[in-house]
Amino acid sequence: MFRCRIPLGTLVLGWDVPHEIDIVEQALLASIAGYTARAVERALFVDNRIDAARKMQQAMLTDLPVVPGLELGSVFKRILPRAGMTRD
Repeated sequence: MFRCRIPLGTLVLGWDVPHEIDIVEQALLASIAGYTARAVERALFVDNRIDAARKMQQAMLTDLPVVPGLELGSVFKRILPRAGMTRD
């Protein structure tokens, strides 16, 4: 499986007995490999987006300043709990 000519992984199929692959079966296996590569590509894309969102959120959640004589506190509540991301 390749993404922009970068290998993403390998899809291996095997049979218990010797088996010759005809042209139709070869086309089917190529399609399966293509769908698998696109699924992996989408999963990597989503993972990268989630990672970027988490990094941006962390950058916005800075520590409170220290002010002598005052006790400061903050609360951060997520709007959307799924996937650990928010829409703030």
